[in-house]
Amino acid sequence: MNCQEIDWIVELINWAKKYKIKNILEISNNNSNKDTEEALLELSSLYLCNKNIYTLPDAIINLQNLKCLYLSDNEITVFPTVIFEFEKLELLDIANNMLTEIPFEITSLKSLKYLNIFGNKITYLPKFIKFNQLHDFACNGSDILIDVE
Repeated sequence: MNCQEIDWIVELINWAKKYKIKNILEISNNNSNKDTEEALLELSSLYLCNKNIYTLPDAIINLQNLKCLYLSDNEITVFPTVIFEFEKLELLDIANNMLTEIPFEITSLKSLKYLNIFGNKITYLPKFIKFNQLHDFACNGSDILIDVE
């Protein structure tokens, strides 16, 4: 493993420590005995709920096998753009944060089937969000105007 490969792992672990996440692998679906880098690269689900997170580190972009990302009950005010790099992402739970909008780039998530934005401060969803690709879209409890034209 070269220094550049280690750098992103160190960044991710330091970020996890900042939010008192003892071990990034403890909050994943990974229970194997693989080395840290291999285990992180194979992650398909990441649970970061209720951790007082307000942003995601750039290093998380290396987790290209993520299919499920749980970010509910945090302090996120701006949609983390790094999420748009996860081509395999099928489930995004970003409920109960402080988001005010869903950016256009969400359309790049072609595999996305489930989107939960319940309990945010979003009041408008533009027509670029293609609800026909989603199997489930949760925005209960929000006064959201949806542009369907």
